[in-house]
Formats: sequence, C-alpha cells, structure tokens
Amino acid sequence: MMKVLIVDDDEVFLESLIDGLEQNTDNFSYRVAYNGRQALEILQEGNIGVMVTDLKMPRMDGFDLIARAVKEFPELPCIVMTAYGTQDIERAFDDYSISYIEKPIEIDELYRLIGKAADSWGREGKLRGVTLSSFLQLIEMEQKTCRLDIHSSIWGDTGVLRFARGKLFDATLGKLKPDEAALKIMSWEDVTITVKKQRPVFKRRIKTPMMELQMEALRLADEENRGKAPTKPVLEADSLSKALELIEESDELTVESEPEPNPAAEIEKEMSAPKFDLEEEVMASLKDLMAEFNNLDGFHGIAVFTPAGELMGKHATGGLEIDKFGVDVNSLLYDAQKLTKEIGISAGHLVHVESDDAHLFGLCMNEGTDPLKKDPGKAHFHVVLMIDHDSPIGMVKMRLESFAQKSADILR
Repeated sequence: MMKVLIVDDDEVFLESLIDGLEQNTDNFSYRVAYNGRQALEILQEGNIGVMVTDLKMPRMDGFDLIARAVKEFPELPCIVMTAYGTQDIERAFDDYSISYIEKPIEIDELYRLIGKAADSWGREGKLRGVTLSSFLQLIEMEQKTCRLDIHSSIWGDTGVLRFARGKLFDATLGKLKPDEAALKIMSWEDVTITVKKQRPVFKRRIKTPMMELQMEALRLADEENRGKAPTKPVLEADSLSKALELIEESDELTVESEPEPNPAAEIEKEMSAPKFDLEEEVMASLKDLMAEFNNLDGFHGIAVFTPAGELMGKHATGGLEIDKFGVDVNSLLYDAQKLTKEIGISAGHLVHVESDDAHLFGLCMNEGTDPLKKDPGKAHFHVVLMIDHDSPIGMVKMRLESFAQKSADILR
C-alpha cells in the first residue's frame, strides 16, 4: 500500500483532511508532519510515495521543504495546498512538475490528484536478462521519455540513464561526468533494468549521440572481457514490451533542442566568428534570464559576478546600483564557506541578510573544486539578489536556485 505524507501545522485541519481521504478508499495509508523539518525526517526514512504540503508553516515552510525534496528525492511527486495561489507560485511549481490545490480543500479533488501522482510516478517495470544495448535502441526508436536505473550484477553498482523523447540527455554513476557515466553503464553486461517515470528536464548534459557512446562502450567492454568466456545475450520481447507500456510521455517536458555535434563545423564557426559577438550572445541570454525576475513581487535587482567580484550582468529597478555589492557579497560567501569547512559540514553556498526593509541573497554556483577561480568546462559565478522584506522567502529561494542552474548552462 502506497504511503502518502501530508504536511501542515494545523493539527485539526490535518485530522479532518485524513478522515475525509480515508473515506474515499483504502488504497493509500497516510502519515502526517507538522512542519518541514519533521517532513524531511519522515522522507529520509523512505517508503513515501506522494507528498502533500502546505506552504506557510513554522520552522521550515513549504517552499523550503519542496526545494529540499526536489533536490534530495527527485522522483517524489509533490502536491501543494495553498490559500494564496498566484501566477508566481503556479509558474514556479510548473517548472518542477508540481501540482497544487487551493484552499479550502475539496477532498475529492485532492484524492484525484494523489491518485494521479501515484499512478504517474509510482509505476515501474523491472527487466532481468535483457541486453542493455537492445533496450536502449528500442527506447530511441520509440522516442520514449523515461529514467532507467541500471544495476550491474557483476560490479554491484547502480547507474542512471535519463531519456527525453528517445534522446539520452543525462547519466549519473558515482562521481563520474555524464558522458563517462554513460560509457561505463553501457559497457555493463548482466544487468537489471528498472524503468521509471522521468521528471521534466531543464538541461541536456550529454551532447554525444547515443550511437557513438554505444560503439565506444562496446569497444571498452571488448577490451575488458578479452580472454573471458563470452556471455550469451538474452532478449525477452514480452518483458520489453510490457516495460515500454509503463513509460508515460510527459506533455510538459522541456528539453533544450540542440543539433547533433559537428566538430568540423564548430571549429570553423569558432575561427570565423569574432569573440566579442559570442560574448554578446551569452550576455543577452543571461539578461533574458535576469529579466524574468520582473514578475516577482518585491523585486529590486539581481546581478551576476565572477568569483573575483567582476560584474558579468545586472538587472535592477529604481536606479539600484546592485553591481556595487559584488566584492562585499563575495567576501560574505567566502567567509561562509570557510566557516562551514571549519565546522566540518558541506560548503555553504547561500548567504541571506535580512533587514527591516529588504532581503539580500548571495549565492555561489561552483561546479568545480577551486573556490577562487573557474575550473575549465565548469560554471563558477556568484549571484546577488535584493527583494522587499515582505516577499515570500521560500519562493525566492526556489527561483534563485532555478536561475543559477539555467545560468550555469549559459556560462559553463
């Protein structure tokens, strides 16, 4: 039986809500949490299929909870209950494929959303004894959108391949880079494949065509298996077709549409195009991203800086000279990272300064290892954001994290 976690600080409301839901059916069991921190503890225990949460709560509000849940439990479907539905909230939740329902809650509608989330995200198919290369080709031909959790019976490792309309856009395996992870996973034999629903995607981390990756993986596997007894591939057609039936296409999927790489053309383009024009194009894209904050209530200004405090771009209202904050905010971020290192926890990446009039955020986006400069091929920059004191903090943090991820794709 699937477990549903419902989070709200109003105990009476929670009790009446669960009473109403339990009268619909016995398909789900329910757990409750009264704030975001308690909810995270329950999520970390595992076995939660769907989370339903309020936004305004003490200790850790619903915005912070969702931001943590999306990051730490990316396959968990979330439903938000709010009495303050706005276009900002709807836009932010659409980015993460999160449903929301306005208060006062209609039990039948909430139950419908829970059932839809459980059916959409909770279905998966497991395949055993299937050659991975055959299954990947089938996904590409059928243009499927899904996530594959692939477990190697030989190595004991589990890697992840993510597809959008048949295109491989990301792979994870330990600390390997996406392309390296894909190559390693594709070279495995004797695997168990788990097919899962794929959350909507925002960036494509693998540019190499899958066929090239598979050919290179085959070469690596041949080198590794040289001298070993060959394994006989087994293809279970019935299992394959059943697994593919479980893959649901996402109408809301957003993936960068990029042409297949052509090294010769890229080199010719880089040699013929002036460097200044390329920088202008990057800055234009960055300014477009910053301009999206215009629809955020209480927005004053945003700026992006290099780790050395050099201005890369800014967007502000009312004549705010936000670019003057760069060096000072960088110093705050370095102090925060130094402090967290001394304490023995992961490096701090967000500084929040609150005054009676406004909130000032400083965020460090560093995909590399050097705290002082940008590693080759890695994004490293700082973001400064100022908003009104009455602005929704949780919402702002979600927008800021999303902006940093999208900017990394541009500045990488």
